Amino acid sequence: MYRFPPAPKFQFLVSQELSGVLVGLHSSVLHFLDGGSITLEGSGEINRDGNRLNACDTGGMAIRWLGASLEAIIVESDICLCLVWSNGDQLRLFDDSDDYETFLFVNEDKSKCVVV
Repeated sequence: MYRFPPAPKFQFLVSQELSGVLVGLHSSVLHFLDGGSITLEGSGEINRDGNRLNACDTGGMAIRWLGASLEAIIVESDICLCLVWSNGDQLRLFDDSDDYETFLFVNEDKSKCVVV
C-alpha cells in the first residue's frame, strides 16, 4: 500500500537469526532471536537454488529458515523487496495492494517500525 522505502530503513534486521514462525490464516509473522519481526500479509515468491517456488504459503515455507540469518535486504523496486537468507534462499516480497497494508517490519525494542 505504501511501497517499500530505501534499503537502509530495513538494515536493523540484517544478520538477525530467525527463531520462530507464526502461521495464520491471512498472515504470518517471522520472529527473530533479538526480538525483531516481519509480518507478512502480501504476496511473495521464494527462489531456491535458482528455482522459483510458489510462495502463496510464505509462512509455511519460512520454517525452512529457522536458525538461518538474514544476510541482506535489498529493495529491488518500490513494490519488490528481497530477503536473502544465510542458506542461499531468497524471499521476494511484493507490495501489490493499493487498499491494504501488506508488510510490517519491527525492530527488537519496537522503536523502529516500517509499514508497507
